[in-house]
Amino acid sequence: MTNIIRFYILSLIILLFFGINVLGSFGIHVESDFAPPWQKILPSAYLTFIIFTYTLIKKGGFTNENKEEKWLLILFTLMCISLYFRHVRGYIGIINCYFFPTCFSYLTYCILKKKPHITTRLERIIICFFIIECGLAILERIIGYNFFEFSISNDNAISVNEINSSFRSTSLQNHPLQNALCVSIVMAYTLCSTYKLKYKLLLFSLGYLAILCFNTRSSIVIWGFLFAIYMLKAFPSFNIGEKVLSLLFFICGCYGVYYMMFTLGFGERLINYGLFDESSAGQRLLLLDIFKSYSIWDFTFGTDIKKLNNTLELLNIGIIENPWFAILFTHGLITLILIIVLFGKLFKRLFLHYTKFNKTFIILTFLLIASMNNSLVTPGAYLPLFILCAYIYSNKQILKS
Repeated sequence: MTNIIRFYILSLIILLFFGINVLGSFGIHVESDFAPPWQKILPSAYLTFIIFTYTLIKKGGFTNENKEEKWLLILFTLMCISLYFRHVRGYIGIINCYFFPTCFSYLTYCILKKKPHITTRLERIIICFFIIECGLAILERIIGYNFFEFSISNDNAISVNEINSSFRSTSLQNHPLQNALCVSIVMAYTLCSTYKLKYKLLLFSLGYLAILCFNTRSSIVIWGFLFAIYMLKAFPSFNIGEKVLSLLFFICGCYGVYYMMFTLGFGERLINYGLFDESSAGQRLLLLDIFKSYSIWDFTFGTDIKKLNNTLELLNIGIIENPWFAILFTHGLITLILIIVLFGKLFKRLFLHYTKFNKTFIILTFLLIASMNNSLVTPGAYLPLFILCAYIYSNKQILKS
């Protein structure tokens, strides 16, 4: 079991600290159209699959305690079979985005059940990642330079500056939107954790400042509303000292954010372009026009990738920036519903020991920010990180009626 834990932690470290853009600097181009198929699978996924296979064989298969992972893996296998018979590409996407997080969930469950003391070590890795991720984003914004350039689907890593007139930090997880999602996941869990209030506010400040550096408009606005909701819910339970601290934080925080955005230029895309514009946020609204071009059969069972690309080109849409639409158009409504139901059952198990508010707050944060981009259908740390945090902070919850 000791060696399994070591390889598991190694897989986690590679996943968090070696994002697609970092791997690109080492010559591993996960999202390159010209890379060999084996290179497009995340390195951490390879390691996870090996440990998963060994653990599954050793335990003699799935048990009733982790049946959710079993049914998810069966569904993803059927999705791959469907792609094969329809002569559609997309196997690697299913491996990175679905098989990998599900296997990771199974391994995490088995390891923490056998060695619960590992929770503290994993928690430290997550907090360390969060601090380095945010710190690097802030440093990039200050000096105006991306240490690990944004990597897209071609041979070369392209600087975000070449895509957008406003500077956007890329930190460790490639695209600014993907970075913002990872940071938001940790922010939500730490706010709902049993940490002292001063540490919660400190971590939130660091995360929100990083989101300003990522220049992601939706995350900036969403977190403004979510933090207000959190404070309104938590404020009555604070003692006198915590109430004073929270009020001072709120006043200083509002002034600080206003000064950074309107004077220093942090989060300037929100100021310059607003929440919606034709070149970015407005493109998502054009997805509704696809419904005019598709038949009921296409929406029920999915469509050929060539037909989808032709439709996107006709509507002048570069990519589908919503994960639910991406799954709907490629795999169909039936598959989308099954994914939502089965992941819903998994989440129900993961959040069993969370309070109703904490459960709702964390899941709502994740779904809102994830729905603003296509992170859930691109390779990255988002879903494994969300699942891992659910396991870790579950052990730290104070159950309330």
